[in-house]
Amino acid sequence: MVPSVPVADERRLLPVLTELARKVYDVDAKISIDIVAGGARAVQSGSAALTVVPMRVHFVGYRESYCRFAVIRTGTTRGEMIPVAVFSRYDCRDMRKLAEADLNHDGVPDFVFEVSIPSNKHPAVVVEGVVYVSSSKGETYCHAPFASGIATIYPGAPSAFPGMKTVAAAIEWEASRRGRMVLECPETVSE
Repeated sequence: MVPSVPVADERRLLPVLTELARKVYDVDAKISIDIVAGGARAVQSGSAALTVVPMRVHFVGYRESYCRFAVIRTGTTRGEMIPVAVFSRYDCRDMRKLAEADLNHDGVPDFVFEVSIPSNKHPAVVVEGVVYVSSSKGETYCHAPFASGIATIYPGAPSAFPGMKTVAAAIEWEASRRGRMVLECPETVSE
């Protein structure tokens, strides 16, 4: 398991996270950040010490909030919000960590989350899987859409993944069955 970042250190991240959110979202409102899904984690990626942060971004005076994943170089104010799938602009009600595992076998932990968002068809909240894998370009993460689809399906249909007891095992099984493209990020996924 990846070490948690102490709460006091998480609080020191809030100004950096607020600035990252301001750059991503073009909203002129006060920003409130909640660090969610078990909190920030300290990760070593090659020679870089990183802090990864699952978070919800709220804009005061607006109804919606957005679940995001930020990567900050530990001890600096340099970081980025990792681009996400289509639901990134949907109102995110909750973000929960499902797994931490080295899915792409590069020695750096990857993260599997589920986000709760309002349905665009029914008056209900739906759950989507979101998988962030350490990037082959190094020292950052990227959103893996195929793996995210597996994380969306697995909780409701574990029988589709014979013998797999966890979502991480289901993703790894699919990667061994269908190939490493399951763990690729959009810039490397072939059409």
